[in-house]
Amino acid sequence: MQWSENRRDAVIWSGFAVLAVVSLLGWKYGRDLVASSQGKAAAAELLIDPSSAMFRKVRVVRENGGAVVCGEINGKNHVGAYTGFRKFWAKGEQGMIQPPPGSGELQTLSWSIFADSCEE
Repeated sequence: MQWSENRRDAVIWSGFAVLAVVSLLGWKYGRDLVASSQGKAAAAELLIDPSSAMFRKVRVVRENGGAVVCGEINGKNHVGAYTGFRKFWAKGEQGMIQPPPGSGELQTLSWSIFADSCEE
């Protein structure tokens, strides 16, 4: 099959366009993957047993040129039992886990200030 020069050029330019789109999507996904990994590590470090961390509903929220990682985390207590999923928030290497009910006013206030980024 003989391709005309115009058709060949169109196929080549279409290939470049597809490659550009895939590259941009991969770059964004890669950035979010790095942010998610850092955020999960920061939240896990706040647990009694960081290696026991289990995560769900993790997402990356982009704001003001940075990334905030939100989700839910569960970890083991001193007895080795899982305590139940609680919300977490992390930005870079700093994280915070939602205080349990009945926590002090200062902890609850701190959570409400930082977790605003994670509200859906």
